[in-house]
Amino acid sequence: CQRCGPGTFQPVAGMTACAMCTGGAFQVEEGATACELCPPGTHSRRNATACLTCSAGRVAAAAGSSECDACSVGRVADGLGLSACAACPIGNYADAAGLSACVACGGGAPRWTTMRQLQVQGVVAWVSTDAATSSASCGCAVGARLGPGGECMSCSTEGWSALVASREFGDLVRGLLRRHG
Repeated sequence: CQRCGPGTFQPVAGMTACAMCTGGAFQVEEGATACELCPPGTHSRRNATACLTCSAGRVAAAAGSSECDACSVGRVADGLGLSACAACPIGNYADAAGLSACVACGGGAPRWTTMRQLQVQGVVAWVSTDAATSSASCGCAVGARLGPGGECMSCSTEGWSALVASREFGDLVRGLLRRHG
């Protein structure tokens, strides 16, 4: 009998053929009776002797993955060998799958946020949101307005800014989110 080589195994004594490790598994030893599963954050093809680390922007959530999946829009994997994608934080977005970094609204300048519209029983409110999927979600944060040069600048305490910053408006938004968030 010949021993099975790396990347293969044979669980039954006396057999003449070795089986290849399936995708998501590996075997480095000769004469193995089973293959090992690749840990989360890694993957392998058939007949592997080692697992490969997922690249930035891609993840393998479970042990035994045969490939790494691209992060969906709004989410990123900013390092190697990750098992989960992270949502872009408020004020950032990811507009394509498989990205390793979020894009900052307004080039990272202050007073920018990401938001979505929430409408309940005819009442419309804008609420901050993470995992934004495009620059269309970017806007000026509460207490700021878009200036002539495209920058977010502080508002005065008059008019709309005062309404948005008011306690009544905050109570309305919190109530809507509790019911429908």
